Amino acid sequence: SGRITLGFLQVAPGADVAKVQAELKEVLPHDVQVLTPAAIIAQAQASFVETKPIGIMMDVGMLIACLVAVTIMIQVLATDIGNRMNEYAVLKAMGFGPFFVYGIGVMQSAILVVGGLLPAVAVSAVVLGIIQERTHLQSGLDLRLSGMALGITLGTAVLASAVVLWRLQRADPAALY
Repeated sequence: SGRITLGFLQVAPGADVAKVQAELKEVLPHDVQVLTPAAIIAQAQASFVETKPIGIMMDVGMLIACLVAVTIMIQVLATDIGNRMNEYAVLKAMGFGPFFVYGIGVMQSAILVVGGLLPAVAVSAVVLGIIQERTHLQSGLDLRLSGMALGITLGTAVLASAVVLWRLQRADPAALY
């Protein structure tokens, strides 16, 4: 009951924090961690994200959101490709190769994703900004998080495109006549 579990030391102004940390590690027992404020914050954030239920729920929520996004993209692309099958057949009849024809579908998928991503990032920036303002946690939308969102959405677009574009093989120019 009298054991200390957490202690704070104030380093003198102008002192080298890394040097003080190394000296404390040498003097203190090996089961004692000597952490800087930044390391404590990183450790607490990692604990919340990796081991606490909120972090696990966020991961599961992201997985479900990606699966829903892929399903919606598949439906939209399948409907559009089905409606424009004759146009794809004309492109094949004109001599365009499969990479060009499939490229149209991939570009359409990318345009749909970016068109959905921009308003989502704008709304997310506002919501995360409010959360950061009220909780004082680092939850704002930064360039790294925006890049991850773009990567995930482009990944869902590629997956949806791969599932749907096999239908273009059936675009037969002879069926037009």
